[in-house]
Amino acid sequence: MPEIPVESTAQFQNSISELEQAESALKIAWDELEKQTAETIAQIAKADQANAEKIGERFAKAKQLRQQLQTKIKEANSRREFHLENSPLAVIEWDREGRVVRWSPVAEQIFGWSAAEVIGKYWHEWSIAEVLNAYLIGF
Repeated sequence: MPEIPVESTAQFQNSISELEQAESALKIAWDELEKQTAETIAQIAKADQANAEKIGERFAKAKQLRQQLQTKIKEANSRREFHLENSPLAVIEWDREGRVVRWSPVAEQIFGWSAAEVIGKYWHEWSIAEVLNAYLIGF
């Protein structure tokens, strides 16, 4: 068997030692990277949890506010309806196309037509003479 020169053996031994050191350093670096990655993932998860909690709290507050507003709207609508139905004045409401959609009891007394007779009709479907006559009879 041929002999390996001593210089080559020393160089080979140095190369192996350098490779082992590099491998050890690589393992340490890899372990550190895994540790930092796990910490980063934990921080992100914690931040996501905090954000999710904040979003949940804001949603709950918005839902509560919506319910409060709906209650106030219902109360305001109820008061408005009470005043419209109990007004001493005739209340007549038309839609955008000019059809009657509300005809109060006082309007019935003043003009002589029941709500059933006028609701859904356009204003121009009434004879002005009928309107004036009904108005004058009311006085």
